[in-house]
Amino acid sequence: LAHMQPGSILVTHVTGSPALLEEIAAQAPDGVSVLDVPVSGSAVDIAQGTLTLLVGGSEADLERARPVLESYGDPILFLGPLGTAMKIKLINNLLFAVTLRLTGEAVALGEAMGVDEHTLARALVVSSGRNFPLMGIAAGRPFAATMQGARPFMVKDVSVVNEVADELGIELGSLGKIAGVFLEKD
Repeated sequence: LAHMQPGSILVTHVTGSPALLEEIAAQAPDGVSVLDVPVSGSAVDIAQGTLTLLVGGSEADLERARPVLESYGDPILFLGPLGTAMKIKLINNLLFAVTLRLTGEAVALGEAMGVDEHTLARALVVSSGRNFPLMGIAAGRPFAATMQGARPFMVKDVSVVNEVADELGIELGSLGKIAGVFLEKD
C-alpha cells in the first residue's frame, strides 16, 4: 500500500471487518483510493466472467476500475460508501449459513418421510422454498458434499459476522443462533 502511486486504486476482495477497510483507507497514501469489493461466486464464475462483485467506495473510482473488474465480474453492484459492500457481504454469508443449515434440516425431514433429497430438491427449487443449496441437490450434488465443501467457509464467515456484530454492538437474533451451529464442535 505504501508503494502505490497517486492515482492508483486498491481493490480489496477481502471478507472481513469493515473496520479493517477503514484502517487500510486511513493508511493509503494521498491520491490512492480504496474500493471495497467482496465477491460472491466460485472459480467457475470467475472463469466465465460472472462473479458477483459488491462494491463500496467512490462511484468515480468504480468507473475507473470497471474495465478490470468486468474481466471477471458481472454483475458489478455499486452499493455505497466504503464498508457498505463488506457489511452486505457479511449479511449474505450469514444468510447462506442459515439457509444451508435449514436445508440440511429439510433434507433430513424429507428422508424421514421417505422422500430422497434429489426428488425433494427438484420440487422445491421451483417452489417457494427455493434456495442455493437446494439448486445444487436438484442438479445432482448430494447435500453432504455441499455441506462438506461449504463448512470451512461457513465457520470462517459466521465467526467474522459474530466479531463484527460484537464490534458494532448488534444482536444477531435467530440468524446468529441458527448459523452458530457451524461454530459448534462436531
